[in-house]
Amino acid sequence: MPKPYSLDLRERVIEAVVAGASRREAAEQYGLSPSAVVLWMQRWEATGSVEARPIGGSISPLEDHAEFLLDLAAERPDLTLDEIVAAMAKAIILKLIEWYLDITDGWFPADHFRLTGALAGGARLFWSFYFIATGLHAFHLTVGIVLVAWIAWLARRGLLTARWHTPAGVVGLYWSFVDIVWIVLFPLIYLIGRSS
Repeated sequence: MPKPYSLDLRERVIEAVVAGASRREAAEQYGLSPSAVVLWMQRWEATGSVEARPIGGSISPLEDHAEFLLDLAAERPDLTLDEIVAAMAKAIILKLIEWYLDITDGWFPADHFRLTGALAGGARLFWSFYFIATGLHAFHLTVGIVLVAWIAWLARRGLLTARWHTPAGVVGLYWSFVDIVWIVLFPLIYLIGRSS
C-alpha cells in the first residue's frame, strides 16, 4: 500500500488554492492529480485539517460490537465458534419441538384444527401466519448457522485476514437481518395480546 503524501506538501497545496490558484493549477504545480487536490480541499474546508487518514488496520463490522464481544470473552473465555454454532442449532431444534407440540395439540390450521365456530377463522389465520413466519425464520436461521460454520472453517484455516475478511462482514450483515426479523416476529407472535 502506498504511503500518503506528506503533510508539508498537503499544506503547500492548500495554501496555493487559498492564495487564488485553481485546484487544477495547484495539481499541475505540484505534480498531483486534480482529484487529490479536490479531496484535500474538501477535507480542509470540512474539518480544517489536511492530515492523511489512517491507512490499513481492520474495518471489520465486529469493531462496533468489540466491547460486547470482549465482555463475553472475559465472562466465558473458553467459548468457541463451534459452541456458538451449537447454541444456534439448539434454537432450531427447540423450534421444531414447539411445532411438533403445536401440531399434535391440534393447532395446525388443517382438517383437525382444534377450534370450531366463530373463533376458528381468526385462529386459523393466526396459526397460518405463525407456521409460515416461524418456518421462514427457521429456514433463514439454518442458512445463518451454515454460514457461521463456514466462517469458523475459514478462520481455522487462517484464510480470513485483516486485509480479506469480506465473508465475515457479509455473514455478519446476514445475521443482523435474521435478528431484526426475529425482533419483529417475536412480539407479533408471542407478546401481542398476552396482557388481556
